[in-house]
Amino acid sequence: VPRKSITATMADKFGMEMEAFEATVRATCFPANPPATREEFAAGMLIAQKLDLNPITKEIHFARPNQGGGIISIIGVDGWYVMANRHPQYDGCEFVDHKDDKGNITAITCRIFRKDRSRPTEVTEYLAECKRPSKAWQLTPTRFLRHRSFGQCARVAFSFAGVIDNDEYERWQELERGTSAVAVKARIAELPMPPEIPAISDSVPVELDVEPL
Repeated sequence: VPRKSITATMADKFGMEMEAFEATVRATCFPANPPATREEFAAGMLIAQKLDLNPITKEIHFARPNQGGGIISIIGVDGWYVMANRHPQYDGCEFVDHKDDKGNITAITCRIFRKDRSRPTEVTEYLAECKRPSKAWQLTPTRFLRHRSFGQCARVAFSFAGVIDNDEYERWQELERGTSAVAVKARIAELPMPPEIPAISDSVPVELDVEPL
């Protein structure tokens, strides 16, 4: 029996023609410049299939690092909730808000319960570390901090590996872009200089210690 490609398999899953499916996913879930290669697209679809996430609804999408090649997988907010709720040992979650004296949110703790464990998994995310200058974070910081705490807690509780969330990707990109030319020159200046090689004058004969044949 001939085996179908991963792209054809995923297209069949969502009831689409293979060409239309690939074009849609490339346009919505993959970087455009430079575009993903056929191999990178196939690798992304393998990850989406393994995690059983829908790339069309942005449960998972893909990006390219600033430096180096390859494609990295990013789980969206809905993706974390889908994977957790689908897990057979998932037994619900709860959130605890932490506020300062003025009633402003400072941190959120997420607790995820598993049926096979006596104690919940807890992860606390702090607003000072997570808040970003985007308009969404400025308008609804509590909501975004809750999503962040759930994703990180789900990763620990269910050992979701090999993927990152949007916040981690954006901070990673900022760190790479923040390496200025001045910083690079400073690092180069700290490196030890190679030993100087004395120049050999053409007027000075060079004697070679070679044994006669």
